[in-house]
Amino acid sequence: PSRFGWIPAWRQLYSTVRDWIRAGEVDLVEAPDSRGWFALWPRQPVPLVLRSSGSNTYFAHEMGRRPNALTHWMEADSYRRADAWIAQTRHSAALTQRLFNLPSPDLIVPNVIDPPDEVPAFSTRSTSSVVFSGTLTIKKGVESLIQAWPQVVDRVPGAMLTLYGKDTERPEGGSMRRHLASLLPERIRPSVVFAG
Repeated sequence: PSRFGWIPAWRQLYSTVRDWIRAGEVDLVEAPDSRGWFALWPRQPVPLVLRSSGSNTYFAHEMGRRPNALTHWMEADSYRRADAWIAQTRHSAALTQRLFNLPSPDLIVPNVIDPPDEVPAFSTRSTSSVVFSGTLTIKKGVESLIQAWPQVVDRVPGAMLTLYGKDTERPEGGSMRRHLASLLPERIRPSVVFAG
């Protein structure tokens, strides 16, 4: 809850994982690359594998912003300490490799679940319904979706947009949900549902 509250959490994470390793409960540590949670950790007797799923540095670059210097350093240090790294897409692999000056990823794992053999037909699906699922944050593309929504409604009268996802605070302060609602022209506000 405090500005530097992440520091005791970072130390607790290290202590917990170290204790699991010492107790022989962990053979491998696999973790996301975001926020650099493994910066300054000493090497452990088990491998550390970072999963490139969108670090803060990565998303800052994608949105044309400068990354927070401390966060960038911590993410880079986490990669330096990792024994291997994997990516979810070729694009994220190439960009992460460039942003952190890394060797090629050890593996690209685009989807960790097997798709079903058959996709059921949805005969009752509405062709004018759009669903967004994800945290209401700029990096998820929700602001761009809301900005484009008037054009969708102009081309598909009766179109409905339902957003499922928790609200967040904007970098400038205030609710992201309220900000998104404020971007909608009055005439199309009824076509957008914030479902939480």
